Amino acid sequence: MEIKEGLWDYRFHPHRLLKQATKELSEKLGTLAIASTEEGDVYQSGAYSVLDIPEFYDIDLTKTLLMLADRNEMLNQILERAVINEPVCVMLGDELGGEYLEYCGFVFAPFGSGKKNAGVIGVLGPTRMAYPRVIPTVRYFGDLLTELASTW
Repeated sequence: MEIKEGLWDYRFHPHRLLKQATKELSEKLGTLAIASTEEGDVYQSGAYSVLDIPEFYDIDLTKTLLMLADRNEMLNQILERAVINEPVCVMLGDELGGEYLEYCGFVFAPFGSGKKNAGVIGVLGPTRMAYPRVIPTVRYFGDLLTELASTW
């Protein structure tokens, strides 16, 4: 409920809502949070947090992960390969397609406005994420954004 209250004031402002949602998700899970819209806008928060994760002590891996979060075309290529037919999607290692991403995972949930998919929100992190905590949290954010996006 606390998260919903924190995002409620932004419900009529999609860009501010997604910026705040990624910030809240990153703080909640302690990793890099990312949101992408069908229009190609990308929002991210928590890039600094990957520096505390042992897998990301490898500079090439960290650089690739941060490029993925920073470059819309890389993220869009991954999302095009994803089969988004579940409330939460998990892509691991080779499914992400990057040379250095074999130790990474991407957990994301679609959110929509009406019957159309407006985008996704999720987290990028190591393959050993705490999935029992990450998956329901990401799902909650996806459901919450779908609810708030009904005003767009």
